[in-house]
Order: sequence, then C-alpha cells, then structure tokens
Amino acid sequence: MRELKTFVAKNLKVNQEQVQVFRLALSTFLSLMYYTSMDAFTGRNLFVEKDSNNKQSEKIIVTQKYI
Repeated sequence: MRELKTFVAKNLKVNQEQVQVFRLALSTFLSLMYYTSMDAFTGRNLFVEKDSNNKQSEKIIVTQKYI
C-alpha cells in the first residue's frame, strides 16, 4: 500500500485525501470477485483484503499526508 501511495504521489502528482470503503451490491461482478478472490473475466486470483483491521491500516496509509 505504501508503494502504491508513493507511485501515485510521484508519477500522477496526486495526494489522496479520502478513501471510499467498498460496499458490496448483490449480483455484481465486483461482489463476485470480492467473495471468490478471482477475476470474473480472466479467472486469475486476486488479492482481496477482508480483515477489517488490515483494511483500516491501509486506509490510514493511503490518507497520510506525508509518506
């Protein structure tokens, strides 16, 4: 997550201030991918953070003003 923040700040010149929490909507490809941890179109495995403590840690990292 820190690498992503560094990349976005350096290459895209964006300083993230907010993070949107993903809310599942039934019968969508995103929900399918969340629950199965697989890309619905390619079948490749995806990393999906499901632990609420880790999600909170990621949210803090992304919204930090300085790296």
